[in-house]
Amino acid sequence: MSDKLIMLAKILCVIVGISFSLMLVAICFSTAWRVLTLSGLVG
Repeated sequence: MSDKLIMLAKILCVIVGISFSLMLVAICFSTAWRVLTLSGLVG
């Protein structure tokens, strides 16, 4: 039983880590895009 719990915890940690890093990347991209747009370099 404990092995299954440990495996579930590991999978949850991996999923949370991936989604968190994806969110950080998305925030960085949107911020950079906003800065470029405000600077008039894009669009």
